[in-house]
Amino acid sequence: MIAKKIEEVGNPIVYIFLTLALSCISYGLYEKFMGLTIFIVSLFFISLIYYCGISFSGFMLIFFSVGILLNFSYYKIPDKIDGEVRILKLTNYEIIGEYEGKNISLKIGEQNLHVGEKYKAKGNLKNIQDKSNGIVGELEVKEFYKVQGDWISKLYEFKRNIYNRLEGNLGKRKAGLLSSIAFGYS
Repeated sequence: MIAKKIEEVGNPIVYIFLTLALSCISYGLYEKFMGLTIFIVSLFFISLIYYCGISFSGFMLIFFSVGILLNFSYYKIPDKIDGEVRILKLTNYEIIGEYEGKNISLKIGEQNLHVGEKYKAKGNLKNIQDKSNGIVGELEVKEFYKVQGDWISKLYEFKRNIYNRLEGNLGKRKAGLLSSIAFGYS
């Protein structure tokens, strides 16, 4: 059973998906639960060797390594930021933005910010990560101003205008319900 050929493995795409998912989960859990992570990954690869063979398990080890490297490259951040940040989420206690495809938390004073708009940001980025939410760091803003929007900003503005019209006609509760169904608002 250990010498099974790669061609003999049924549904290899399922194993590939499981291996990539396990690599992402183990990257997120490794700092807090190192022993448990090592145990789960070891158990997965031992059972993979037993049921699918050594050659296929080696192939899955490559996928596992690729998943770890992808996570490592996503969470690797520079010390300073000087670029455009799009606001993704505004709540009473946090502001989440996107910088070069990575989610960051913004520490900024009260300003008139809107979801979807782009801002020029300069500041220092602390390595305070929240892996469960995909946050790679916390930006201490030194300079922050609005820049010209793009088509994505216009789409967010269109959604905001429709919500405001619905709120004026139907009330806040019904507008919130319709917007959550239509646009995914919460």
